[in-house]
Amino acid sequence: MIKIAPESWDFGDQAVGVVTAPKTATLTNAGPTILKITDIVTSGIDFAQTNTCGQSLAPGATCSIQITFKPAITGPRIATLQILDSEPGSPQSVVLAGTGK
Repeated sequence: MIKIAPESWDFGDQAVGVVTAPKTATLTNAGPTILKITDIVTSGIDFAQTNTCGQSLAPGATCSIQITFKPAITGPRIATLQILDSEPGSPQSVVLAGTGK
């Protein structure tokens, strides 16, 4: 069982072309077996991520995903952070939102 906290991020208003400070999501392997991680990606061009997760996560272990928002245009921007893994229902998703100003 995989847990992601928080389940969504709203970065609020951000100047177009300027990157925000990173926000951290925590991925937890709450299951009894090793979680295999294939990839962690963001959709769209406005959000980016870096992480400490590697290719697997032991039972009870956590890793961090740093997410930044850099709006390309003005207006509402919505994307997802997706974790492709060995859990049923993969990929796991986190909703990302922000507004370019």
